[in-house]
Amino acid sequence: MKKTLNILLTIALIIVLCVIGFLVAGVLVIQDKYEPEKDVIENVKQTENKVSEMELEKKYTSLKAHFGEENIQIDYRGDSFNEIRITHLPTGKQQFGTENKTQIENAIQALEKLKLELDK
Repeated sequence: MKKTLNILLTIALIIVLCVIGFLVAGVLVIQDKYEPEKDVIENVKQTENKVSEMELEKKYTSLKAHFGEENIQIDYRGDSFNEIRITHLPTGKQQFGTENKTQIENAIQALEKLKLELDK
């Protein structure tokens, strides 16, 4: 009888310790990883960045198509090659894009300036 009681108490103790362990582990995981506000904000930022990158790429492609890729020469300059010089080969006219942080934004800026100049 005493032996059976000891076995039952040991099993009960193991079960209690396992339950406590799972609860503690679950709380730690929730505290470390689940921050809904940060997750939502980060997802929104990533989505906005992807959308704006796609819009920039569309605009850049559209402007290049307007001139015809064979009619423009694009040169990358500066320390990080973000400065852009666009040369319209048929006329020799040049425009620069240097005010933005990225190549594509500077290229769009230069292409828009060139388009305005040639449309005069």
